[in-house]
Amino acid sequence: MGFNAHAAGNKNSFVLFLSDFGTKDDSAAQCKGVILSINPETQVIDLTHEIPPFDINFASFLLYDSSKVWPAGSIFLAVVDPGVGTARNPILLETMSGHYFIGPDNGIFTLAAKKLGVKRITLLENKKYFRGNPASTFHGRDVFASAAGWLSRRGFDPAELGGRLPKIIFLDLKEAIVSTAAVTGRVMRIEAPYGNVLTNIGEDDVRKAGLAPGSTLHLETQGKELALPFKTAFGEVEQGKPLAYINSRGYLSLAVNMGDFAAAYGIKAGAAVRLLKKW
Repeated sequence: MGFNAHAAGNKNSFVLFLSDFGTKDDSAAQCKGVILSINPETQVIDLTHEIPPFDINFASFLLYDSSKVWPAGSIFLAVVDPGVGTARNPILLETMSGHYFIGPDNGIFTLAAKKLGVKRITLLENKKYFRGNPASTFHGRDVFASAAGWLSRRGFDPAELGGRLPKIIFLDLKEAIVSTAAVTGRVMRIEAPYGNVLTNIGEDDVRKAGLAPGSTLHLETQGKELALPFKTAFGEVEQGKPLAYINSRGYLSLAVNMGDFAAAYGIKAGAAVRLLKKW
């Protein structure tokens, strides 16, 4: 039986949890304990706890991308919070798509707000729904997880958590630029454990460059010039050979079939990538 955000009349029946906590201690588990203490009937699902430390940009990307496959009513608990304990606001963002996002107002919800639309922004200020006296360095547990637990309860009114805010902070996220000669983007992520290179050059950008699977892509990055076969599956090249492809998220990626592209070519996250257009 699959998950259903509308099960038993409860539109908020599960919580998707993303953080940069890692799994070497019990930080993520403590947050789950708070949620389940408030609502034992909810389901807490780990989106990931392996966001690179303090990487708000990548967290913003994953939150929006994940929301595409989760139904309306889903609650996204996002704790990548380098400003914890400072004046930054704790918020709940409700989007026009019916998704909920709880976390710090530090830009982490930039893509969710822009792509899904903003219905309401709530300042988490009602201390009744905090876990006791929040620790200044662990709002993830004492403010955000607690709010997620309450929000997941059947019939809970999000307005109980606090008053409205007019806007949230937006990151200046750099998108790929299509020019007359090339598409210029960047490496968003080196995907562990395989070493695949995820860029921010979208499938539409590649198409605008006049390129399609079966062709050869000419790339420039980190002082290297690469000519890679553009394929649709890893197995279309021999083991140990490189390729370019559109990954499942719809972005240009680079890989070695059963190998590590980033290690083989010395590619780092954040590096500029220039995809030359077909003439």
